[in-house]
Amino acid sequence: MINFGKVLLKKSKLSLEDMRNFISLPIDSNTEDIPIYSYDENIQIMSTYELEQSIKHIPIKDQVIHSIAHIEYNAMKSYIDTLVRFINQVPAQFQKEFKEDLGQIAFEEFQHFELVNQLCQYGSQPVHNNLQKRMMLTMDSLLGRLAILSIVNEGRGMDTGLNLISKLEGDIRYEKVIKKIVKEESNHVRIGLKWFERLNDNKNPQELFLKIMNKYNIPKNWKINVQKRKQVGFNDQWIQCLQNWN
Repeated sequence: MINFGKVLLKKSKLSLEDMRNFISLPIDSNTEDIPIYSYDENIQIMSTYELEQSIKHIPIKDQVIHSIAHIEYNAMKSYIDTLVRFINQVPAQFQKEFKEDLGQIAFEEFQHFELVNQLCQYGSQPVHNNLQKRMMLTMDSLLGRLAILSIVNEGRGMDTGLNLISKLEGDIRYEKVIKKIVKEESNHVRIGLKWFERLNDNKNPQELFLKIMNKYNIPKNWKINVQKRKQVGFNDQWIQCLQNWN
């Protein structure tokens, strides 16, 4: 049986048919030799500093929308990677639900990417690979992956996404896309939090989260949106944890 998820990780351009097959086919139990996901050869990767210097001449709103395309591409591939890499670490009674949840998120991230790509043509600007590096850090840790991918990366998008609208120079097309993405990302955070709490044996998930952040040296450099966090299931202990996390 072909591990279709591995095939998608190697492909730089995915189609609607690819994603429909991914969420409908079973995940192969062979999780050896899983590649980290790849970028198209036309994607120019730079350090964050080099990137900032190279796109100075590009209008801010176009920088923002291309950055979102890059985030959605990485999120799509990261959720595929998470399912393929870690499905065997999920207790058997939860595997079907886990696949349905993360498969649906991967499909929605694909839709987000396609939506944004119509506005900017992904690859027309250079990018950084910081998000991919974070996924590489957690290739041996399901809980580490869920913490960073969903609670941190997706959570930051939920917390700050609507703030980007002020940078769009009144472009209604861009604004509509960002609002749709932020709304749907909230459910992704909710699902990630559910699985992080369900799959760990620690009675204090906040303590475990902070240990993971320290282990991988993940900083918090944005303001937590308390209202949105509470809406997706973060209790008072979580809010305190996120606010005190440095």
